Amino acid sequence: MAEIKIEKKKPIWPWIVGLLLVLAVIIFLFYASSKADADDTNTNPFIPADTISSDHPMDRMPDADTGMPAYQSSTTYLGKLQEQLQDSSAIGTDTIKTTKALYNLAYATTSKAVESNIYDSNAFKDLEKQLEHSEAEQVQLKSMSTDITNVIETIQTKRAPNLESNVTQLKTATQALSDTAAWAKQDQNIKTYLMQAYEILANI
Repeated sequence: MAEIKIEKKKPIWPWIVGLLLVLAVIIFLFYASSKADADDTNTNPFIPADTISSDHPMDRMPDADTGMPAYQSSTTYLGKLQEQLQDSSAIGTDTIKTTKALYNLAYATTSKAVESNIYDSNAFKDLEKQLEHSEAEQVQLKSMSTDITNVIETIQTKRAPNLESNVTQLKTATQALSDTAAWAKQDQNIKTYLMQAYEILANI
């Protein structure tokens, strides 16, 4: 009698496990890509108001004699900015710390303008408008840095003509900044801008 060979069916579960693994990898890659896209488009996410203390020099109570706002000195804000620049690894990568540094630079600039008696200039008024916004709002990096640079140039022209080349370099650094690119992708440009602006104000 002939022997009948019975072929065993191969188990199907390895195929099921394999398909599930492939699906898991596809889903992971899809969500990772979506998160990266979101990070690129959200260049400066909203910052909760309680994470940044408002320290605007124009928010001071008016002087009893003159009725003018009692500004903090530019040295005060430059000192704060210097401390932030010493931890430069956070500039650009940490949104809150970068925002604080930008505002300290803006405050130092406005205070220096007041000390230089040029707060009636158009550049100063433009920067004032920038500072009317809460620090918790989104910062337009290029717009704010341009206004800061314009005020610094006005101060430099009046008080430190010898720093003209430094201001020219600062303008170049300003042009390298972008309102649309993620801060983390232009962190070196932000650091360069802040450091150059600090050096000019500290030497005027």
